[in-house]
Amino acid sequence: MGFAGGGAALMLVSIAASRGLAGPLSFVGKHSLYIFLSFFLPMAATRVAMVKLGFENGDLITLVATTLAVISPIVAFKMANSAPVVSDLATVLPSARLPSPAITAASSGRKTMKRIGSKALSLHPVDIINRDGAAATE
Repeated sequence: MGFAGGGAALMLVSIAASRGLAGPLSFVGKHSLYIFLSFFLPMAATRVAMVKLGFENGDLITLVATTLAVISPIVAFKMANSAPVVSDLATVLPSARLPSPAITAASSGRKTMKRIGSKALSLHPVDIINRDGAAATE
């Protein structure tokens, strides 16, 4: 029976997508990380509050708790991103800083490391087939 329900859900989503009605699902999908990481707290709080208020219909409790558990992380994310502290910190994030001299030198093709000693290290090929064997030297 679960397989039939999964198939029906896929069919409904594909029909909604083909008719251009999947906008809300796309919006929730774009915010799925925030929902995944924080939906448990609003869901548990809503369930407990509804039971304490006297609601006995399990379907209604599930519907309301799931809806609030999906919407509240998105609202919290939007509020956190619009805070002035976050806007001010955006100017000092690593993406906004000047690159370090080593990064600049490496991207321009200059050597960034100096050899120490007169003799360069020779590389030895390793026998990949026989991992237990000693390294083969030429």
